[in-house]
Amino acid sequence: MELGLSGKVALVTGSSRGIGRGIVLALAGEGCNVLVTGRDAGALGEVAAAARAKGVKAAVVALDLLEASAAATLVETARGEFGGLVL
Repeated sequence: MELGLSGKVALVTGSSRGIGRGIVLALAGEGCNVLVTGRDAGALGEVAAAARAKGVKAAVVALDLLEASAAATLVETARGEFGGLVL
């Protein structure tokens, strides 16, 4: 299904496993670049590699969203890796 996401950027939280992982791979399959985040750096690396295998760019940020600085870290990473996030 063509969703018009090719070249867009998505931030997916909790993307190291389960539904989050599935969302990352579905978005990557639609050509969407992804910023994957969660607490398990090893699992995030595997998800990012699987997304890259679909021909998209994937960046990883391992962090806990309960930390006060987490949101700022995600925004800065999105800017640095993809030029930002657009709604």
